[in-house]
Amino acid sequence: MSRKDKIFPYILVLPGIFIVITTILYPILLTLIYSLQFYKLTKPYDKKIIGLQNYIEIFKDLDFYSSLINTSIIVVVVLIIGVIFSFIVALILNREGKISNFLTAIAIIPWALPPVVNGVIWKFMFYPEFGLINKVLYYLGVVDGAILWLNNRYISLIIFGIILSWRVIPFCSILILANIKAIPDDIFEAAEVDGASTFYKITDILIPILKPTFLIVIINLILASIN
Repeated sequence: MSRKDKIFPYILVLPGIFIVITTILYPILLTLIYSLQFYKLTKPYDKKIIGLQNYIEIFKDLDFYSSLINTSIIVVVVLIIGVIFSFIVALILNREGKISNFLTAIAIIPWALPPVVNGVIWKFMFYPEFGLINKVLYYLGVVDGAILWLNNRYISLIIFGIILSWRVIPFCSILILANIKAIPDDIFEAAEVDGASTFYKITDILIPILKPTFLIVIINLILASIN
C-alpha cells in the first residue's frame, strides 16, 4: 500500500472532523470559558475572570434546585414511558401484514408534526373546561366537573413528560424496528425449534441483542427531556 493510499482515508474524514470541531467542540469550549467570566450582554465590554464564582452562586440559588427537581421528574417520566412504548410500537410495526406500511406512516406522524401543532393538540386535550379528556371522563361518569390539569405542579410535570414522550416515541420506535429487522431470522427459528415461547424469545433473545439500541434510545430520550 502506497503512502497516498494510507493518507486517503484520513482525507475523507476531514469534513466530518471539521463539522464536529466547529459545531460541537468549539461551542462547548466557548461556553466553558464564558462560565468562568463575569459577562453580561448589556455590558459586553465589562468582562473579567471570576473563576468558579458563577457555579458557586448557582448552587446557592434555590431556584436551581427547583428547576433540577422539575427536570428530573420529566426525565424519569419520559424514560419510563418512552422506553416501554417505543419497544411495544416497534414490535407491533414488526408484524408482517398488509397494513404494516400504513401503520408505520401513522406512527411517524407525531414526530413529523411541527411543535406548534403538537402544542395546540395537547392544549385541546387538557383544556380545563372543554378539553377532550375532561369530556370523556365526564361522559363516563368518572368525574362530576372539570379537572384543572395544569394547576398542580407535579401533575403538570407528568403531563409534560407524556407530551414529550408522545413526540419522541416514533423516532425511537423506528430506530428499534430497524435493528429488529437486522436480526437474522435463523435465531428465532432455532428458538422455535427448541420450544421457546414468544415471551422467552423477546426476553431472552430480542432484548439482549437490542441492548446497544436501547442505550441510544435512552440517550435520545434524556436529551429530548432536557431540551
